[in-house]
Amino acid sequence: LAGERFEQMRAEALEVLDTDARIPYVRRRGEYLYNFWRDAKNQKGLWRRTTLESYRTGEAGDAPSGEEQKTQWDVIIDIDELARADNQNWVWAGADVIEPDHSLALISLSRGGSDAAVVREFDMRTRTFVDGGFELPEAKSQVSWEDEDTLLVGTDFGDGSLTESGYPRLVKRWRRGQPLSDAETVFSGSEEDVVVAGSRDR
Repeated sequence: LAGERFEQMRAEALEVLDTDARIPYVRRRGEYLYNFWRDAKNQKGLWRRTTLESYRTGEAGDAPSGEEQKTQWDVIIDIDELARADNQNWVWAGADVIEPDHSLALISLSRGGSDAAVVREFDMRTRTFVDGGFELPEAKSQVSWEDEDTLLVGTDFGDGSLTESGYPRLVKRWRRGQPLSDAETVFSGSEEDVVVAGSRDR
């Protein structure tokens, strides 16, 4: 694809994607509203949060410079900065935040937007990745909190652990400080399943 018309359409699409007039859709966790935001300045994106009061009084989206009413966002992770610090082409792949205190999160980051992602434990109080915390190598993982010291994990455990689609077939209980290879199986799907995952109902 090339040509004058293509470049015009590309510019129009980027204008729509980069505008601050977009509605910042949020997910409520406890007292905060969380949002992941990309724009021309933050191309890899910001994971951020605000209060309900600030969200209600702010403009739809981040108001243009000079306007008084504007949602006050607290940036938790700047993916552009993280990618530069790690020298990796990180793409945001989501966060699983522990309930009910929302003190820890499992951050998924993919290289270049791949289906496979690295998972790293993040402390929401200190805004840092946990040294020696839960961490999964690059894979098409499914992971969630059972409690602050236990995860329910589906990942590439080796031969026979994936479905025909390349996603987890097993769910294992992985305790803090335990080698991943020692995690106990709590559920097994079949190879014909697309993906198998586990979570705790709270």
